[in-house]
Amino acid sequence: ANVTIKEPLNNTLKNKSIAFNVTANITMLGNDGIDCNATISFSNKGVLNISAGENNTHVLGNIPFESSKITNWSVTYA
Repeated sequence: ANVTIKEPLNNTLKNKSIAFNVTANITMLGNDGIDCNATISFSNKGVLNISAGENNTHVLGNIPFESSKITNWSVTYA
């Protein structure tokens, strides 16, 4: 699978008092993807974390070869 972060763009500045979305595009390049999931993680949860009520892992289901699915997470500053 190829994962591309669509939002926020590199070097984007965000107001730390406002939650924002992280949007990822997942494209299957080798074979069909069966029962796919996308999981976001942060190396320093003292800086960024997912918003309350949000799950780290999103179920994407099946993604056919050469197809894509987009998912997004709500993120807040710690």
